[in-house]
Amino acid sequence: EKCEKCETEEEILNSSHEHLTKFGQLGLRTLVFAIREIFLEEMNEFLVQYRQLEMDLEIDREEKLGKLFETIEKDLEIVGISGIEDKITEAVPQTVRYLVQAGIRLWVLTGDKQETVVNVGYASGLVKPETKLIEFSCENTADGSEMLLQNLEKFENRNFGETFALVINGNTLKYVINEENITSFLALTGKCQSVLCCRVTPKQKAQIVRMIKKKEGRITLAVGDGANDVNMIQE
Repeated sequence: EKCEKCETEEEILNSSHEHLTKFGQLGLRTLVFAIREIFLEEMNEFLVQYRQLEMDLEIDREEKLGKLFETIEKDLEIVGISGIEDKITEAVPQTVRYLVQAGIRLWVLTGDKQETVVNVGYASGLVKPETKLIEFSCENTADGSEMLLQNLEKFENRNFGETFALVINGNTLKYVINEENITSFLALTGKCQSVLCCRVTPKQKAQIVRMIKKKEGRITLAVGDGANDVNMIQE
């Protein structure tokens, strides 16, 4: 999709957001294409820093790389958006049903948009039509604490047989898997049949697997088919 009639930057951003939302609701994998002219001097400086960090063995290497990427991935001009169908493999819903019946807890960890992951949840059978979605979002640790308590209180009054799925984004995750909120967060996820994490980074995927193993003493199996999944699989 390309906005041929858009003239101002605001119109382009609004049109882009509209199409991303529409594609996400259809369960499509979305990708934004953007360009920027980079001069040789700037590129050489970036490569020098990148190669240094690639050899860095410090714990915060991933964080430093992220900040470095931000210095070059800026002032971009949007040129288009794609929405690609990623079909559910045959027999996935049946397999998911068997896993749930066996008492295995399933988490979805993806960098996709929330609309996409929710639709994939329904298509795979992980989220059923009668499942109630808890869409969890906060902007700081204090808000996260309050929202966790509010949602935990709701479970005290739930009807017998009700099932829930938690939907949470990567930005919110960093406020609930810290020392202040991790106990309450795990208590909330423990009451949900499934957890859908969207817009998460490779580092967060690994953090979640590590958290479940260490804090709950569970045996975990991380399954992924891309480079973004390597960190969590190695956990």
